[in-house]
Amino acid sequence: MLLAGGVGTARRSPLSERGTKDDIEAWIDYKTNDEILPIQLRPHPHEFELYYDI
Repeated sequence: MLLAGGVGTARRSPLSERGTKDDIEAWIDYKTNDEILPIQLRPHPHEFELYYDI
């Protein structure tokens, strides 16, 4: 979606297009590893209520 129609590319060259793809992949890797996965590893407050509520 971000690469369709030249979105995100200032020039029409194979090098700039490849750089854009690399930038998008790096951003996705960062978001996945530094934001999404750590949150998935933590219990939700509702889980505490379900399992530890007396």
